[in-house]
Amino acid sequence: MTESNAERFLEAFADIEEKLAQQQNRRKSEQQQKRRNFGDDWVPFWKLLEESTTLLKSHKDRLRQYAKLRNSIVHVKRSEGVPIADPREDVVRDIEKIRNLLLKPPRLVEALSGHEPPQVFEMDDSINAFLSLVVERSYSQAPVRDGGSYRLVTTNAVARYLAPSLIEDDIVETATIREVLEFAEDGDRLETLSPTATVLEAINLFSGETSTRVEPPSALLVLGTRQKSAPQLLCSRADLSTLYAQLNI
Repeated sequence: MTESNAERFLEAFADIEEKLAQQQNRRKSEQQQKRRNFGDDWVPFWKLLEESTTLLKSHKDRLRQYAKLRNSIVHVKRSEGVPIADPREDVVRDIEKIRNLLLKPPRLVEALSGHEPPQVFEMDDSINAFLSLVVERSYSQAPVRDGGSYRLVTTNAVARYLAPSLIEDDIVETATIREVLEFAEDGDRLETLSPTATVLEAINLFSGETSTRVEPPSALLVLGTRQKSAPQLLCSRADLSTLYAQLNI
């Protein structure tokens, strides 16, 4: 028997709610809920949306509206067992699309599979090495290994470093990336991600959705699958159009 629009809608809504609760370690098992006390971490759906880092803002906005529709379907008296409120087909397709993206989000490394692994520099490398990359590949930024973490060297930082000293001879020959990074702006920030990072995570990081306390990063570095292996991918804001294309929205 073919599912009605209402049944499809409720199924997608329940899947979304369950996945968000799982991601945030909320909604204990039924047995645990029976023993629930005042300090339990059960939260309503609107709170799950608010704290989610795996949904786009546009998804959250639509799901808040769909929550009202869900309540109408569930709580309004039924006629012969059939819900009175029946969502339109386009609404059902939309919530199912959001559900599918949440349950099986496209990974960043897959979305940008055409990108070559980034060239990673060391702090004491000559700035000439980075400038050669700028000339040969037209890159404007690159990751730099700084102990156990990574930083970002950019052509902007190079320009600010060179500006006061252009009249001096051989400055580029002797300059190191370490010296140039002293001139990095707050926005020249690199954030590292695990190999399982998703397209949605990247979009939310670039848009500032994940934190209002710090400026969004300029680039994202997807680390290797093993602890000491080379990073797999450098993703910048210029890749946003490709990332959005993966979501089919």
